[in-house]
Amino acid sequence: IADFADDESLRQAALAHIDEHLAQGNLDGAFALNAKMAERLVGWQLSEAQLLAMVKALHLGKRWHDSIGLMVDYLKRFPDRAGCHD
Repeated sequence: IADFADDESLRQAALAHIDEHLAQGNLDGAFALNAKMAERLVGWQLSEAQLLAMVKALHLGKRWHDSIGLMVDYLKRFPDRAGCHD
């Protein structure tokens, strides 16, 4: 990711790059970029669709440990869709 004028521009570009990585089957690229943006941008979040796509791909690759943080994020942000209720 090149230099951007502001964090929102960077955020939007990174989300688009993650979509590209996922569409191309480049899970490692998507996973690495997500981790990089989580360190760089306060409040970084993947979309619901991106979270699900990454979790599913990680599970297909039997990368259980790598999926834990993403699954926790999904459960916290989308408890109703995840079947979690208080």
